[in-house]
Order: sequence, then structure tokens, then C-alpha cells
Amino acid sequence: MGATYDATIADTNNLHRRVLIIGVFSVGAATVLGWLLAAFAVRPLKRLAEQTREIDAGDEAPDVEVRGATEAVEIADAVNGMLQAQSGKSRTAPRRRWRRPATSPRCRRTNCARR
Repeated sequence: MGATYDATIADTNNLHRRVLIIGVFSVGAATVLGWLLAAFAVRPLKRLAEQTREIDAGDEAPDVEVRGATEAVEIADAVNGMLQAQSGKSRTAPRRRWRRPATSPRCRRTNCARR
């Protein structure tokens, strides 16, 4: 005829237990993997922040070098370019306000180079 009611309930409980165990394991694995990936992405940015603080403190030979995430390397290259451009200028010179390029799609009338 078929399985008894008690056998069916026991099988259902076993399946529920398996689903819970697999779910808990999956969430735990995703948490650990996400933490590792975040640490990999943040480490170069922390190093970049440390180097820029050293430059701000008056380091005589500023050299920004970062390895890791592509974005952090691009920011480090931009900081190096900025330092090279500023090397002949006084640190106390007034800062010029940055303006968006006129070709920028987000160009606004109050913050464009075309003004």
C-alpha cells in the first residue's frame, strides 16, 4: 500500500534537517569567502591611505606604490602624477577648484570648464 505515516514524517524531518545543514553551510562559506575578497580589495586602499598620510606629514621623498586591485593602482598612479605636478609649487598655495571637463556628460553650468 505505501509507507506508513510515521515513516513519511521521519523522511520529511530528515529532509528538513539536510536543507537546514546545507543552508547554514552555504551561508557560512559565503561569509568567509566575502570576508576574504573584501580583505583583498581593501588592503591596497589602506596602504595608499597610509602613504598619503606620510606625504602629508612632510616626507621628503614621496613615492606612492600600491599593488593589488586595479582601482587602487590607478588611484596610486593618479596620486603620483599629482605629486609630480605639485613638486614645483608651494604646499601652502591656494587650491584651485576642480571643474568637470566640458565634454563630460554630467557637466553642469556651475561646475564646467566651459564657463
